[in-house]
Amino acid sequence: MSPDYIDELKWKYLGINKIIAKDLLKEARKLNQRKSINTAQRTAILELANYKCMYCGFDTVIDIHHIVPYSKSKDNSIGNLAVLCPNHHKMIHLEKYREEIIDAINKCKSHQKK
Repeated sequence: MSPDYIDELKWKYLGINKIIAKDLLKEARKLNQRKSINTAQRTAILELANYKCMYCGFDTVIDIHHIVPYSKSKDNSIGNLAVLCPNHHKMIHLEKYREEIIDAINKCKSHQKK
């Protein structure tokens, strides 16, 4: 049996028209999609951090991190973004290091604003 045929059987079993089901799935995916950080926001946070990790200053490879996860906040503002190297980006997701790294991010942001 082909995967399409199996999907069709699933929709019939659920009593849902295949076309309606596909439209519902598309809408659900749209709701779950992350709004990307726009160019102006990306440039602003990178410039604020001088294109370096806000914790250690590493500048070869950097990531933009959401302090409060986007899935919870839906917030792409500069206040919710930080620039981190891959190591510190992974470490901030571990409770053990989170507070220390966030303190460094806040110090970096307040220092750069002056």
